[in-house]
Amino acid sequence: MSKTTVGEAEDRAAIIDVANRARVALWTQDFEAYASCFVHADYVTRWHASPSMGIFRREGWDDIAARVRKTFEDQTMLIDRYAHEATIENLRLRIQGDMAWATYDQTYPSVDKDQLYYFGGVGHEVKFLERHNGTWLIAFAGVMHGNVGRHDTPILQVTADGYVTWQGPAASVILEKDDDLTIRNGRVRFRDTKADKKLQAALRWAAARDTRLVPQRGTLPIVIEAGEGLPAKVYWVFAEGGGIVVCLHVPGIDQERLEVAAAIFGLSPAQKHVAGLVVEGLSLPEVAERLAITTNTVRTHLNRVFEKTGVRTQPALVRVLLSSAPPV
Repeated sequence: MSKTTVGEAEDRAAIIDVANRARVALWTQDFEAYASCFVHADYVTRWHASPSMGIFRREGWDDIAARVRKTFEDQTMLIDRYAHEATIENLRLRIQGDMAWATYDQTYPSVDKDQLYYFGGVGHEVKFLERHNGTWLIAFAGVMHGNVGRHDTPILQVTADGYVTWQGPAASVILEKDDDLTIRNGRVRFRDTKADKKLQAALRWAAARDTRLVPQRGTLPIVIEAGEGLPAKVYWVFAEGGGIVVCLHVPGIDQERLEVAAAIFGLSPAQKHVAGLVVEGLSLPEVAERLAITTNTVRTHLNRVFEKTGVRTQPALVRVLLSSAPPV
C-alpha cells in the first residue's frame, strides 16, 4: 500500500469519525463535543429539509451555537439510540488538499416512545469539511429526511416492488393484529387478491411520480371493504421526496382529520360530533348516550350528514370520512 493510499484511508477514517461524533454529541446533548466538530467561522452553514420540520437554514457559527445551546436546554433531543445505533452507509468522499466533501445515507433506528424530533428511517446528508491544524472540521452540514408523520403514525417505507426498507414501531404493533395487510418474504401485501392489486397499482403510481429531476408528491387512499355492517378500512400510499411510504389503517378518526372532513362537506358542529362517533364504531343509542341527546336526534343529524356526503349507509360514511385526509 502506497503512502498516498495510507493517507487517504486515514483521512476517510477521520471524516467518518467527525460525522459520527457530531451525531452522537447532538443526540446526547453534549455541546462541547458538538462544537469540537465544527469550524467556528461566520461562513459555517447548516441546511435542513424534512416533511415534519420543513426547510430551514442556519448561517454563522455564533448563531448555530446559540440555537444548539437553546435546544439542548429544552431537553428535546435526548435520544440515545439515535446517537449510538444510527449507521453511515453509501459514503461518497472526495478530498482535495485541505478541503473535502462527503455524501452518505444515515439510517436511524426506531424509537420506543413519542419524540418531538423523529427521524426513524433513512436520511441523506452532505458535509463540506476543512482541515485545520491536521484536524478535519465541518464547515457545511446539509440534511434531507423523508420522515412522514409522528412516532405514533404506523408507516412503512417501501420500494416500488413493495419491499419494506424500514418499519416504524407503531406499524409493527398494528401489523400483529391486522387481518388484511401482512409482510410476506419482505414485501408488503394484502391477503385478499383484489385488495393486493389495488396496492400494487398504488405503488406503481407512486414510483411513476419520481421520474423527473424534481419528484412529484402525492397521496392515494386504498379503501378495503370489511363486509356488510362493518366499517371500511383505509390505507394510504404516499409519494414523498422520491420515496414511497405506506400508512396502515388507523381505527377511528382523530380530531384533525375530522375537522378536514367537516370543512370539505360543510358539516355543522353537531353533525361533525355524530359523524366522528359513528366512525369510532358506536351504535346510534351509544352516540345518543355519549352526547346526551335522543336517538331520534342522532338519526336526524346522521341523515343530514348522509345528504351532505352523498352516501346512504354508515359503512359508506366511514369510508368517505376516513379517506378525506390521511392520518399524518
